[in-house]
Amino acid sequence: MEDLLFSTINELEGKKKIVLIQGDSWMEQLTMTSEPKNKSVELVQKFRSKKKVGFVSGGTGSYSPSLMNLQLDVLEHDFKIFPNIVITY
Repeated sequence: MEDLLFSTINELEGKKKIVLIQGDSWMEQLTMTSEPKNKSVELVQKFRSKKKVGFVSGGTGSYSPSLMNLQLDVLEHDFKIFPNIVITY
């Protein structure tokens, strides 16, 4: 179920900041490879190595603002993931 809704890019426990990245397949690619394909992947990989930032990818093949809002509600209520920062593309 979690894999269909979101993917954690790195460990969230003990992080001071949680960043949720939402969007379509452009955001989904952030978790599809360990090799940087573009500047966005490179930046996320660089920041995820920092101990105080946890990343959650909510990217999926097709998306809309209403689904992103619902996804955030489910993450908070069902999975107890409370992002400090939300990046939506």
